[in-house]
Amino acid sequence: MKKQLRNVLITGGGGGLGRAIVKRFLREGDSRLFVVDISQEALNLLPTSEKLTPILNNLSSIEKCNSIVESIVGGVDVFIHLAGAIEKDMVVNENPELWDRVIDANLKTAYVMTGEVLKRLSENGHINFLYFSGIAYRRGAYENIAYSVAKAGIVGLTRSVAKRLGPRGVANALSPGVIMTEPVPNLKSENNVSVMMNEYLARHETRILSQIPMKRFGRVDEVADAAAYFCSPQCSYITGQTINIDGGIINS
Repeated sequence: MKKQLRNVLITGGGGGLGRAIVKRFLREGDSRLFVVDISQEALNLLPTSEKLTPILNNLSSIEKCNSIVESIVGGVDVFIHLAGAIEKDMVVNENPELWDRVIDANLKTAYVMTGEVLKRLSENGHINFLYFSGIAYRRGAYENIAYSVAKAGIVGLTRSVAKRLGPRGVANALSPGVIMTEPVPNLKSENNVSVMMNEYLARHETRILSQIPMKRFGRVDEVADAAAYFCSPQCSYITGQTINIDGGIINS
């Protein structure tokens, strides 16, 4: 009997971390992937597979979010939310619109997409939610206040969704530390997390490494392996948790 494929919906899946997760799921072969990204250039970098459907969408409205979930025949079995953006801000309030943009891109999109997925979850259905926070929610971020707040909000959303789901599924979050990713070529750096992180690391590599007990930066495959586990049947009694993948920097 042929095993039924899971429907896995990944937002922000065209970035360096997203591509690693996509490749990990394709390697396992038990999933049909629906990968959403704001950038066609990013989607073009995804592997070619009959089990992968790229979706160009910026998640900027309930209608756009609804259209994605509606297009997935059979409903969503796994939802991974990676979509987000980052901008420099120093709580000066010279540009309050910046706050709205960053909160919307990182937190509101997660909230709206979660609602659209949950609306279509059958009474006897079961689902895995996996969100992405970041160490900024625990350590703070000197130049990225709104981003730090948004990532803290993801933790609250994760815990709340876990309670809402009850026995119908699990909801967890991964909180990556300093992970070396390959940015999408030609993307503007001012709101691209991978580009901004790599630029920051280039300036402060020695200082940051001194704060990481493992004395190295993380790899995308290490995060992808964790994502695969938390979206697997083996993760059946872990819910509402935020797991740091940071080489111990949170504890330093």
